[in-house]
Amino acid sequence: MSDDLDDIVVKLEQEAETLPGKKNQCLQHLIELGYLSLGKINALVDRDIEAAKIEFLKDAISSGLYAETDLEMIAFEGEDAFLAQLLAKTTDIDEGFNFTKLPAKGELSLLSRIAHYRLDIFGLWPFSIEQPFDVVNSRAALQTIGEYADCTVLDALNYTGDVEKLTRRLLSIHSDEDFILTIKPRHTVDTGVRKKLERTLKFKKQLLEDFGERTDFFKYLRKEVLKENPSKVDFNFLNREEKKPFKQFVMRLIQVHQWQDGLYDGLLDSDIGELTLKS
Repeated sequence: MSDDLDDIVVKLEQEAETLPGKKNQCLQHLIELGYLSLGKINALVDRDIEAAKIEFLKDAISSGLYAETDLEMIAFEGEDAFLAQLLAKTTDIDEGFNFTKLPAKGELSLLSRIAHYRLDIFGLWPFSIEQPFDVVNSRAALQTIGEYADCTVLDALNYTGDVEKLTRRLLSIHSDEDFILTIKPRHTVDTGVRKKLERTLKFKKQLLEDFGERTDFFKYLRKEVLKENPSKVDFNFLNREEKKPFKQFVMRLIQVHQWQDGLYDGLLDSDIGELTLKS
């Protein structure tokens, strides 16, 4: 083996040591699916974790989502390695499971947990993941995505399992101005980052190059918003834009993409903080 190849192997081994272990991966996914409580994570004992694993496996077997060969791999790969793979597959939002029907009203199963987990990822689920599927909250949240993507509720659930496909769908049916977002940097954001965000002339020039004045929206941005003098900016307009539900959803979608690219560790939150803005 050459010295260069030796060096590459050593670097790969060092990087592997920094990756989360199978046990930690399992814990995160069990929290994401509501089998463990995030609020009690520091007080967990081994029997709590084992009980959560057993409950997940029972639900996995009865869900019909997995091939028998997948479930049989636990005997060959070891419990933690197998569970990490199974849980990763369950929480996948790149090529996630496609549903043939919605969970039934009142259903508490792995299917309902996946639906609520996905809604939580997209910022539309403020309730517990283990809450039974219902019409008032579960279906209504999926309906919101259905309205954004102009599709059925079932299709909306399946779109949440394929972020790229959902993104392409939204870009294909919404106008350009729907993707011009208003962001209020928090006071805790680094001054340098804030200054970069406040480069009004640079953004104005880029906006004109990309979109011109094709609609009243872009004309208004140029004349009443993108001004060097803050006292002349129409902040009421910006506040209204920031509060539009679809634009808030797009902001969350951007964060989901960032999360997938490894910008955030652990669980995703709704904070538009320095990491989000720097990227």
